[in-house]
Amino acid sequence: MAADLDHIAWDAPSTFAQALQLTYLFYAASGAWNFGRMDKCLGPYLQHDLDAGTLTEEQALDLLCDVWKRMEEFNEYFDSRVILGGADRPAGADTFARLAMEATRRRRGIVPQLTLRCYKGMDPALYEQALDLIGLGTTFPMLYNDEVNIPAVMDAFGVSREVAQDYVPFGCGEYVLYNK
Repeated sequence: MAADLDHIAWDAPSTFAQALQLTYLFYAASGAWNFGRMDKCLGPYLQHDLDAGTLTEEQALDLLCDVWKRMEEFNEYFDSRVILGGADRPAGADTFARLAMEATRRRRGIVPQLTLRCYKGMDPALYEQALDLIGLGTTFPMLYNDEVNIPAVMDAFGVSREVAQDYVPFGCGEYVLYNK
């Protein structure tokens, strides 16, 4: 961890562990506590490390379980939202989403507020995993339908499809435009 912290103090992250650490530190320092589209920003780092053989899925899952635990320690039960899914994601996003749901199953906490954006063409295994998780009695993931929500966000905010498809559910039903 010390080497990862030293690296991200001066350079952009180059590994999943570094990217996850930097993400957590940013939110801890900023007080934002809504983590946004973690699969979109961290999925490529995860996939790179898995493909290179420098990280196993079990090691990545241990890291996520630890971050989920840290989120619980802040007692931000009304925030701490992690968004998964949506059609406009990079390679590795589905792997991250699958592991995030497994971390939620293992932790069985109410934080993070895991959210899965569903869309036509998504990997059906992700949707099934989400349903199985809900069937176990976990509170999350919440399910959102991109086929309805993207056009609604376009209309409500007067933005293009490209901007709207990056929406983030927030709070008790609001939407925000991610990084806007």
